[in-house]
Amino acid sequence: MHYTGMTAAKNAKAFMKGIFSPIVLAIGLAALIFIANSAVWAEQADRTLMKIEAAREISMKTENAMRIVDKSISDAIYDNRDDTSCKYLGNATQINTAINGALASLNGFGQVQCSIAGTNTITIQSNDHVNVAGTISCAMPIGGTEIKETRGFMFSKEIYKAGTCFVKDRISGCIEQPGFSC
Repeated sequence: MHYTGMTAAKNAKAFMKGIFSPIVLAIGLAALIFIANSAVWAEQADRTLMKIEAAREISMKTENAMRIVDKSISDAIYDNRDDTSCKYLGNATQINTAINGALASLNGFGQVQCSIAGTNTITIQSNDHVNVAGTISCAMPIGGTEIKETRGFMFSKEIYKAGTCFVKDRISGCIEQPGFSC
């Protein structure tokens, strides 16, 4: 009887192995699938987060480019003025050169590259009002794609004399040259 009990115990052990082996195998496969899916999800999440971060960075860089272009226009007007009459003596080419130079210096920092998309529309009225309209396009490569932002702009400047020459932004009313005052 003792021998038969041992056989029953061995049979029970073999039976338990037969039941638990597929369960352990199924749990192991489920864990492997979960790990593989987690890795794929993490990779996709990383790519998505990189694109979100790139979009945020490009938005900030485009806003910065707009401000730099605005200042470069005021600088070009102020630097090409007649001190006596306080009139702008330059032309549209000088303003475009100032804008492109400002964007070129900005492009030296980081991966985002900005440029003027198309042609600026520049009108000079009575040599004391300058209006500049155009589009800035900034782009940043991410993996095999490119994140891009394009913004239109319209700047209106006035140069006038009140003891000295000033360049004023006609939209905000802020004095931009020779110093900033708003």
